[in-house]
Formats: sequence, structure tokens, C-alpha cells
Amino acid sequence: METILRDVRHSLRMLLKSRSFAAVAIFTVALAIGANTAIFSVVYAVLRPLSYRNPEQLMVVNSTNLKRGLPQIGVSFPDYLDWKNQNSSFEQLAALRNASFNLTGVGEPERLSGLFVTASLFPVLGVEPALGRTFIPEDDAPGGSTSVIISHDLWQRRFSSDPGIINKALTLEGENFNIIGVMRPDLRFPPDDDLRRDVWVPLSLFPERQLKNRGRHFLTVVGRLKPDASQEQAQAEMNTIATRLEQEYPETNSGYGVRIISLYEDTVGTVRKSLYILLGAVGLVLLIACGNVANLLLARSAAREREIAIRSALGASRRRLVRQLLTESLFLSLIGGAFGLLLAYGGTRFLIANTPPGTIPRLEEVGMDWRVLIFSFLISVLTGLIFGIMPSLHAAKVDLTTSLSEGARGSTEGGRGRSFRTALMIAEVSLALLLLIGAGLLIKSFERLRQVDKGFESDKLLTASVALSEVKYEEPPQQVAFFQQLLQKLETTPGVQYAGAASDVPLLGRDSYENVFIEGRPVEKSSDALQAGGQVVTPNYFRAMGIPLRKGRPLTDEDVAGKPMSVVINETMANRLWPGEDPLNKRISAAGPTGPWMTVVGVVKDIRYRGLNTEPRLEMYVSYQQLPVDSMTLVLRTTSDPGAFGTALRNQVWALDKDQPVTAIKTMDEAVSDSIARERFNMQLITIFALVALVLAAVGIYGVMSYYVVQRTHEIGILLALGAQPLDVLKLVVKQGMMRALLGVAIGLVGAFILTRVVAGLLFGVSPTDPATFLGVSFLLTFVALMACYIPARRAAKVDPMTALRHE
Repeated sequence: METILRDVRHSLRMLLKSRSFAAVAIFTVALAIGANTAIFSVVYAVLRPLSYRNPEQLMVVNSTNLKRGLPQIGVSFPDYLDWKNQNSSFEQLAALRNASFNLTGVGEPERLSGLFVTASLFPVLGVEPALGRTFIPEDDAPGGSTSVIISHDLWQRRFSSDPGIINKALTLEGENFNIIGVMRPDLRFPPDDDLRRDVWVPLSLFPERQLKNRGRHFLTVVGRLKPDASQEQAQAEMNTIATRLEQEYPETNSGYGVRIISLYEDTVGTVRKSLYILLGAVGLVLLIACGNVANLLLARSAAREREIAIRSALGASRRRLVRQLLTESLFLSLIGGAFGLLLAYGGTRFLIANTPPGTIPRLEEVGMDWRVLIFSFLISVLTGLIFGIMPSLHAAKVDLTTSLSEGARGSTEGGRGRSFRTALMIAEVSLALLLLIGAGLLIKSFERLRQVDKGFESDKLLTASVALSEVKYEEPPQQVAFFQQLLQKLETTPGVQYAGAASDVPLLGRDSYENVFIEGRPVEKSSDALQAGGQVVTPNYFRAMGIPLRKGRPLTDEDVAGKPMSVVINETMANRLWPGEDPLNKRISAAGPTGPWMTVVGVVKDIRYRGLNTEPRLEMYVSYQQLPVDSMTLVLRTTSDPGAFGTALRNQVWALDKDQPVTAIKTMDEAVSDSIARERFNMQLITIFALVALVLAAVGIYGVMSYYVVQRTHEIGILLALGAQPLDVLKLVVKQGMMRALLGVAIGLVGAFILTRVVAGLLFGVSPTDPATFLGVSFLLTFVALMACYIPARRAAKVDPMTALRHE
């Protein structure tokens, strides 16, 4: 222990003696370790086991219909009941459904996010409330109960953490519910466990007609496997049950199967690959940083050669010298790691604050716990060993006679040392090129995504959601009257050009489908029908959205209840159903093979509903007066900044109904930006790491070439004294550096050609071996390397021959 402390004290003295070297090395190490620790804290928080009891037993059970190209869809309530009663692999199954409710009677009206759930959900997850109780089996009885469980956030936000909240009333949709429990604050619930939930109500309160409809696939099912059952056994059993149900109910269940996936995979599966790529990227930055510091240590060891030779002459063994030098490297790395931990804390806070919602699940669980501290310590030690071992071995192998001679100072680096420094430089260039090409591909992919034709004009467009109370606006005529009056008021608002509304809006709506039956083309079963997205819209919706009419007419105020139903379809649907024919006046039905029929009156341009990186789907639009709904998204086309009209919109709604909440007010440009937030996040992080790698590689090249000039000052002086021109010296030094840099570029290109296929799943419209990106990045790195070589070479060309020879 005394020897170790003596080594540490000596290391501290040496670092204080070389403050510039220590500052550069510590900053380099801190930057790399900080980035690695920050990304590790995110990766660990997201990919660690879920915070439920025995989470490995939790499964998500979905329906499938591969005939329709639907690998995963919701479950009907009758199917859920049959699964629950006929399986022997699950301890319990639970069903849930996304929901939203209007909260009134407690301050300003608010739209709450919630879930319809069966009473078995909480036992399946192993969740207990902070206050009160969860649902009981009696809450699943037909007709349901009016019990409600509220979130910890809602309890604090709207009820001031009232400890007597249990059994108090909560008014949702104009109906009083009895609060029976308050959930714990540290829990999230499937299927979107990164989404805040405000309330949970019994699924038995859902409309009875939908609960009895076996063809209505609207539920998510979660189950807990029995301890002795495997996922494969459960899948085989559920396949058998699905086959039996298909035989019993061919009209609704033909082609439908079952897909079982772990709840963990369902939660993090979509982001795992991205996170591993980010972790690999910062790992490359760490390796480049290690190369830089190793080069610094090699340069420093040459300056300390005489000191090390003296210590060796006085009896210090090579093992003792290696241990001392390695202790200095570890001490340097641990100091860098300590500063890196501070950078990691700031970087983690920055990531959490600037990561768009929904981009990374479980982000609220990210933190600097003891596991992150251990990771930071271990990576600091590993980093110190990586960049310290070779310089220590090289420095400890000294030639006493040469090193102690009068003129040996700074001139005795052997071929092995030069080869090692050259190898480090080549490796840095190669690794930097890998990161730069990855960043270049993601940048090009993101730009391609931004340039996709959305099918509508997103500028100067404001959106907002209005969901009417099912109690106050129970009848369809009431719903039509409300939206009709509201849109008339909005269109008279100064600065509003058009006002429209739709049940679903691109990039904001639900991913819903309807069966489509074509007149004159009978199908044997409803399950064999085509599917299309179905939207209920107002007459000015297409004008407000800027969706061009391709053929026929739009929906108008003449398309009212009591008249034959009209429908507008998109180009994809027209080409799919009637290729080469005029679709106008053709008839389709979404209710069944016998109608009622809707007449196609117009065709509009394709738009991308689910995302800019998805292809247009079949789409149909019907009039809100012929098929009223109680929930609509408003769209306002304005003549100036749409964000300034949010208050006016809210006031117009409250002028009609003071208890009506208005939610999700945002511009369509914001919606477009949010829809590509994950792609932007991945691109920005990789680009940041690539730029750091580029800077570190440039500094590494500059350091190697500067050291080369210092070591060759005597030779350069002789060359100049013998008549060589400064330009010859400049070319000589640049040639030495660029040969190494170009070799690094060549190796990096080969590696990138192989490894960039890893990011293929993150790209849109770009090949993972895109030639333009490979060439462009190669030229960029070559130019940076040239500049890094040129500066030391220019200094070498200005060497005074007499001064250099006299110094030597």
C-alpha cells in the first residue's frame, strides 16, 4: 500500500509539473468518458427489466391477420373472453383500451388521458396503489361500476394531494365517478408506458355494442405466464385456440391468428437497435480519445527519457518503471473520469430535457445511480490501461548509454515507437471515418425524409382536439350542431382563412381501418374485405389542409343526413379498386356486403397519415353530417403565424360550452417535426459524436506530425543547409503524414462498407453504402488531415538550419 501511495504522489507531482499536457489529456479523457457514461445511463435505464413483479412472465397477446398484411392488431372483447377461458398457459389475462375523458367540476375543464381496463390488469402487473384499492371482479360485471383510479400526478395537480380523496367524486364526461384509489408515482402502464395516464376506469363501461362485436378489434391484452409455462408453449396453445375460433366464427375470425410477444420487447424493441448504435458510436469516440492520449504519452516519454534512464541506472527495474508509468496513466484517467462524470450528469439532463416525447421509452427512469457510477469507474480504469500500457512499456525500455549521452535528448525514439504512433494515427483516422460516414448517411436520410411530399400544406395550419361529452352531446344532431356552430364562428375570426375538422388528421390521428366492400364484387366473408382508413370530415377540411382535389367534387353542406351517402377517396384507393377506370359514381360500403352504399363523388391527392416514412394507404372521407362523431380535430388555415390563434380558438369553444376542454393545440409544422423526432434525435447525436471524433482525429494527426518535426529537426536542418528548399521540406512532411492518413481512410472505407449495414434500418431513401456519402466524407476527412499535416510542415519549412544544428 505504501508503494502504491508513493507512486500516486509521484504521479501527481509529474502531472503538476506538466500542466499543459495534463490539461489536454484530462479534457480529452473527460469528454470521451462523459459521453460514454451519459449514453450508458440512458441505455441501462431503457433496457433494464420492467418495474413490475416478475416482469419476464408478462406478455402482450395480440391478434394477427397475415392475409391482410397485419402482423399485429387489436383484440375483440369476445375473443379476449374465449382466450381467457380456454387457455392453460397464463395465470391471468387482462384487457385494456386507450381512452380520454373530459374532466369538469374541478377548476378549468381538462382532457384527461386514461385507460379502460379489466379488473385483472393490476394483479397481472403486480401493481398496488399508493392509496385506496384497485378494481375488483364485480367491476367487470355488465354495465360496470362508476369506480375510478386516479394517477399520483392528477391527485397532486388537481386535488392538492388531499389524503381524504378516497370515495370522493370525480366528474368525467358529465358523470360522477367514485375515486377508489391513487396510483403510485413511479409506475407506467402498457401499451405505451412512456405516456402519462391520468385515470383508469372499468372496461365494462365501454359501449356494450362494441364489447359484443367479435369483429371489432380494439383491445390490447396483457397476460402473466404461469411459472412452469414458456412463451413458446403459450404461443402453440393460443394458435390452437385461434384455429378453433376461426372454425366456430368464420365470418369474423377467418384469417385471424395470435401473436405473443414479451411486454419488455413490446416496450423497448423499437429503440434497442438505435441505443446500441449510439453506444457503439461513443465507444468509437473513446477509442479515438485513447489513441490521442497514448500519442501524448509517447511524446512525453521521449522528453522524460533521460529521467527514466537515470532511475534505471540507479537500480529501478523495468517492472518498477512500467508500474510507475502505468500508475500515472491510471491516475490521469481517473481524474478525467471524475470530470467526465460531471459532464455525464449535465449531458444526461440535457438529453432528458431535449429528447422529444415518445422518442425513447422509460426516459423518466434515467438517472445517475450506483450502477452508472461503477460503470464510470470501470471505464476510467479500462481507458487508463488502454492508452497507458504501450507507452509505459515503450518508455521503460531504455538504452542507458544512448539516453545518458550528452546529445541524446529527444532523439532516440526507436522504430517500434514510431510504428506504434503511426498505427495509432491510422486507427484514429479509420474510426473517425466510420463515424463520419454513419453521420453522413443519417443526415442524408433525414433530409430525404423532410423532402417527402406530405400531400398537404403544413405551413400556417393550426390543429386542436375537441372531444364532446357523451352525456351532454349524446345525440348525433347535437354533435353536428356544435361543430357546425363552432366552425362558423372560427371562419369569421380575423386572420382565419378556412376552418375544418376531421375525426383523424395526418400525423396526429389514430391508425384506424374500416372494411371496404365494392358493389358488384361480393366476398364470401367480411374478413376477406379490403381495409381502408376512414375519416369523418367537414366540407372545408380539404381546403384548410391544402389537399388538392384530383377529380370530381369535395364534400359539401348538401351531403346531409337523410340523403344518399357520398364519399371522397384518395388516388391510391381509386387506382387499387378501379385500375384504369373512372371511380366517380362507383359505390362502396363500410358497413357490410349488402350496404348501405356510398357513392364516390371525388378523388383527392394521397397524403401520408401514419408518418412521412410510410407509403400512402387506402383512404376514404365521409361527411360529418351523414356520419356524426363526438370527437374531432380542428384545422385552421391562417393568414399569419398559426400559433397566435390558440387563445382565440379556445375562447370560441368556451363561448359555446364553458365546460368543454380544448387539447393538443399545435401547429401542423410542429406535428410534422414531432413525427420525425426520433430520426432527428438519432441523426443529431451521431453527428455530434462524429464531429468530436473528427476534431480528435485532427488533433491526433497534428500531434503526431508535430512530434515528427521535433524529432527530425536535426535532419531538416541538414537538408536545408545542403541546399534543400523550404517547399521540399514542406512536401516531405506533408507526404509522411498524408500517406498514413490515406491508409487510415482506405481501411475506414472497408470497415464502413461492412459496418454501415447496421444502420440500414434507420435510413430512409438512402443505401447504407451510398457512394456519394462515402466519397464526400472521405474527401472531408482527407482535407482535414491535410490541414493537420500542413501546419507542422509549414513550421518545419521555416527551421533555421544554423539554429537547428547548433541546438543538436
